[in-house]
Amino acid sequence: QERPVKTVAYVGALGANVGNTEPGDSLTKFFQIVCTLVMQVASIIGNDIEVLAERLAAREVNRIALPPGVTPAAVLVPIVGVGRDAALLFTERSNLVSDHKGQISFPGGRVEAFDADEQAAALREAEEEIGVARRSIRVLGMLDDTVTITGFRITPVVGLLSQSGPWKWNEGEIQSVFTVRIAELIASETYGSEAITIHVAGVPVALPAFVVGPHRIWGATCRIVLDFLDAALGWKPEVQQ
Repeated sequence: QERPVKTVAYVGALGANVGNTEPGDSLTKFFQIVCTLVMQVASIIGNDIEVLAERLAAREVNRIALPPGVTPAAVLVPIVGVGRDAALLFTERSNLVSDHKGQISFPGGRVEAFDADEQAAALREAEEEIGVARRSIRVLGMLDDTVTITGFRITPVVGLLSQSGPWKWNEGEIQSVFTVRIAELIASETYGSEAITIHVAGVPVALPAFVVGPHRIWGATCRIVLDFLDAALGWKPEVQQ
């Protein structure tokens, strides 16, 4: 499904021009493309938040029927302001939790019987894990479901946070909370420069990751970030997962 991303059309035009320019001009065009993306990223917190909400509402979301033995879960994909930039908030899970110890994730967890739906579960978990009141979150839309090899079907809910800290996280579940500017996520060196190797049925599988300082964002969280960047900016990495 084609998504109405204004800047992508402009970037595409610039990309076409790069191919038709002399070699000495291509670097200038490249920086024009980068600046265009950065300006769009910076505007997400501003006027274009409504555009983002429209994009998320208009896109066809892939909902996966719950397979046998798989637990429904939901996460909040929190957009926050860091200075004048838009950023995503991540959590580092503690080693005290039963699932995904020490991994980078979004606030979230199992959908409980008392939750009205996945959105309610994501907002509840965000409040429990990082102390963000539900009333301070504006839900913008949903992303595609993703299923983990550990037996969870995750439904991502995108939300704009009215606060930018300080975060009061549940130390029993969360070891730390950090933000990553969206402009950094789309930088060429951030995604795919390293891979995380896991074993599936005894077979080693290399998974590309976002490398942000000491953090490695991989697996389901990585897939959710890629889906968000595609929905928000029409951005896809050159290295495909």
